[in-house]
Amino acid sequence: MGPTSGSDDTQQGDHVQNQMVIERNGHMNDSRSAQMSESAEQKMIRASGVVKEYRTGTSTLQALKGVDFSVTKGEMVAVMGPSGCGKTTLLNCLSGLDDVTEGQVWLEGVDLATLSDKQRTESRARRMGFIFQVYNLLPVLSAIENVELPLLVSGVKSREARDRSREALRTVGLEQWATHRPAELSGGQRQRVTIARALVNNPAIVWGDEPTGALDSTNATEILTLMRELNRTQGLTLVLVTHDPGVGAGCDRIVRMRDGEIVGEERPSGEFGLDGLGVTHGTEDSVQMPSRTAQLTRELYGQG
Repeated sequence: MGPTSGSDDTQQGDHVQNQMVIERNGHMNDSRSAQMSESAEQKMIRASGVVKEYRTGTSTLQALKGVDFSVTKGEMVAVMGPSGCGKTTLLNCLSGLDDVTEGQVWLEGVDLATLSDKQRTESRARRMGFIFQVYNLLPVLSAIENVELPLLVSGVKSREARDRSREALRTVGLEQWATHRPAELSGGQRQRVTIARALVNNPAIVWGDEPTGALDSTNATEILTLMRELNRTQGLTLVLVTHDPGVGAGCDRIVRMRDGEIVGEERPSGEFGLDGLGVTHGTEDSVQMPSRTAQLTRELYGQG
């Protein structure tokens, strides 16, 4: 009986130990799955193997070469590189302004390729904001009328559009300038109007293409500080395309591009650099003519 009892005890002990291992592995797998799911949910934008080609006659230009890219919710990311490296092309593909030749892009977990042109336009109008180097403000409209334009073309009622636009101008410190036209504003104030317009639809993500390129160093620093404040206080996700190291220095992460590829990443100091920030174009030339701004409105929001 003794040997039999000992054998039973050993088998029972082995069984309990095996069960504990199974349960522990199960918990680890569940935890790992939960972490992976949580990580996927936190990705605002994700791109995999993105290729973008432009065909002209018999030649083909490959602007993006199998790019993998992602941005976490609440992150402020700078995409940097020399002119012609594919920065703006990447922004256009990630925002759905351009189709990709190969690869996939997900915005908030939705594959952009599964959306129709109309659905992508609606997604841009409701979930994205855009800040450009050239302000694209209609010179015949006041600041508040420029800010409310994307709401009106998206079907928001005029009273609500006006209230939301006034609040957006208050956020960027320009409420008292609401009735002024672009020609009556400084370059920094015009860019603040552009930021208010980008924020007015409560976007999930804001794209900036050289947002300080037309500003002097003082105004550039003010605009970048404002965007950083919105990022930290409101959890706003921003992706800024720039060649300016002073802009990248204040972001959470710098993604570097060259010849259509991502060649590296780094974590900067988190403080915008005054050196290198500066005007590249005269601010007076940055009030767009109505025809160009109307065209851009159609491209972004499908109307105008």
